[in-house]
Amino acid sequence: MLKQMWWYLIVRGVIALVLGAFALFSPTMSLSVLIMVVGIFCAADGVITLLFAMRASELKEYLIQGAISLIIGVVLIFWPEGTLRILLILFGVWLGFVGISQILTARRLGAEDANRGLLMTLGILAAAIGGVLVFWPGSGIVVISWVIAFAALFYGIMSIYLGSRFRKLGKVVASAHGGQ
Repeated sequence: MLKQMWWYLIVRGVIALVLGAFALFSPTMSLSVLIMVVGIFCAADGVITLLFAMRASELKEYLIQGAISLIIGVVLIFWPEGTLRILLILFGVWLGFVGISQILTARRLGAEDANRGLLMTLGILAAAIGGVLVFWPGSGIVVISWVIAFAALFYGIMSIYLGSRFRKLGKVVASAHGGQ
C-alpha cells in the first residue's frame, strides 16, 4: 500500500516546499493570509450564529456571541497585519511582566540557592523578548513565519525523499514479481 503512495508524498512535499518558500520570503504576507482565513471563519460563524439566534427565540443570548464573532471576523479580514501586531504587543507586555516578576523572585532567593541564577536568566530573557515584541512587533511576525517556513521546507524535503524511496521500492518489487 505505501509503495503505491509515492506520487502522493512527492506532490505533498512539493506543496510544502512552495508553502515554506512563500513563508520564508514573504513572512508578513503569509501570516496575513492565515489571519484572513481565521477572519473568514469567524465572520461566517458570526453570521450563522446570528441567523440561528434570530430564528430560535429561546437562544437570544447567542445574538451577542454572533455579533462579536462577526465583528472580530471583519476586523481580521480587513486589518490582518494590525491585529497580528496588536496580539504580539499584548503578548510582549505579558512576557515583560512575567520576566520582571521572575527577576524580582530571583532577587529574593538567597545567593546560595542553585535556582537563583537560572530564574534570573529566564526572567531577563523573557523581559528582553517581551520588550522586543512591544517595540518591534514586526520582528515577531518574521520569526513566526520563519519557523513555519523551516518546518514546511523540512517536511517537504522529507516527503519528497520518502516518496522517491517508495517509488524505487515499488519498481524493485514489480521487477521481482515480473521476473518470476
